[in-house]
Amino acid sequence: MTDTQPHQQPVPTFINPKAGSAAKIREALADDARLALHFVEPDALPATLQALVEAGVPRVLVSGGDGTLALAANSLAHTQTALGIIPGGTLNHFAKYLQLPLQPQEAVELALNSPHIKAVDLGCLNERFYLNTSSVGAYVHFVRMREYLEKRYLGYYLASLLALVHSFIRLRFARLWINQRKLYSPLVYMGAHPPSKTSPYELNDTQLADGQGLQQIIVNAETRTQLLKMIGSVIVRRTDPLSKTKQLDCALVDSATIMPDSGRAYVYVALDGEITRQVPPLHYRYEPNALRVIVPAPKDEGSPD
Repeated sequence: MTDTQPHQQPVPTFINPKAGSAAKIREALADDARLALHFVEPDALPATLQALVEAGVPRVLVSGGDGTLALAANSLAHTQTALGIIPGGTLNHFAKYLQLPLQPQEAVELALNSPHIKAVDLGCLNERFYLNTSSVGAYVHFVRMREYLEKRYLGYYLASLLALVHSFIRLRFARLWINQRKLYSPLVYMGAHPPSKTSPYELNDTQLADGQGLQQIIVNAETRTQLLKMIGSVIVRRTDPLSKTKQLDCALVDSATIMPDSGRAYVYVALDGEITRQVPPLHYRYEPNALRVIVPAPKDEGSPD
């Protein structure tokens, strides 16, 4: 798919001022007359983008991490407005998945000039779209602890290491109902895309790569010993974790409903690395071709699609 419409007016470009890279990106883009720069807090971004969608703006540029881009996706999904991405997060999983340039100037040149538009699949949880992954269980505890430690000025990577150790020590195995099937698991993962060699956050498995749907992975280990054995097989024996079918339940699904057996009014759920509070049950669904994203030219083709 291509977009050949010329850009006569400065293209609306949004920078998350709370992102750690905001100052660097502002300096890199400040003198570019092709851009109409706006520094918008994440909470205000959806409404601002919605107004541009209603005005028929063909493309907008957004700088930030995956959490900021996910907010933008919730306004741009199923519209004709294409998203140009200027990676500004710590890990930039979504940009890497789409093989986008990570440097601001290169990302802007692509977002302004590429005629190639890719319709990207999204996941949806309780009517909220997400770009990469969602999870329930141990990963949520890990992220909450990492954010707590980061606020103590430990730095991202040291905080991540300490949070990982703490999460394993405090690991809880939750009782869950998944599509009316009762399970006992420390972690349920719902990926928005099938595995690929270019995706840094997804597991690679041929049985999942050939289809479409949410990448559902359920850890079946019921004790720390079972979990340690599975981790040991991956690290020491270099075993593909998805080959351990007794310990991981893997499938591509169009939808799934998860109901924690805790009786709580809400549960913490990770969406693209951000922790959210959700009211159960958790209704997941697969949204194919939901978001139009500006991408490089396909490597195996000499002309636009």
